[in-house]
Amino acid sequence: MSRFADSVRERVDAAREREEQRMKEERERRAAELKALQAAQDAATQLLPQVRNRLREVAEASNGAMVASLVAGGKDVEVWRLQWIAPPPKRDLTVEVNVPSGRVRWQLFDGLSPDQDDMDARRFIMGMLDELIRRLCEVA
Repeated sequence: MSRFADSVRERVDAAREREEQRMKEERERRAAELKALQAAQDAATQLLPQVRNRLREVAEASNGAMVASLVAGGKDVEVWRLQWIAPPPKRDLTVEVNVPSGRVRWQLFDGLSPDQDDMDARRFIMGMLDELIRRLCEVA
């Protein structure tokens, strides 16, 4: 074989190796994303009853000042609202736990301006919910 043919073969081999490496990295990236999603879904699954129970517990303890209600619910997704009714001003906290996406979204409206976040369920801890509830109880 000529030197030119050898150089072409080397280039083809190198291109194939680069493509194999790219495909391997893509498979590894997808596997890591799937693993992260599954972990986030597991965390969201654990959060569903915890959020539900905490908001109900707080509403019951408020002696009528707050009401907890399920705004939207379906298979593996719940949106809860904790509303401050009296004394004024009215304000509310909405928390959505979405198992399929592994996400938690919350919005706090204190009567002046909304504050919100959307995060991986693995980052949302119950202490964050407790802090949001405390903020809901504060009068601006």
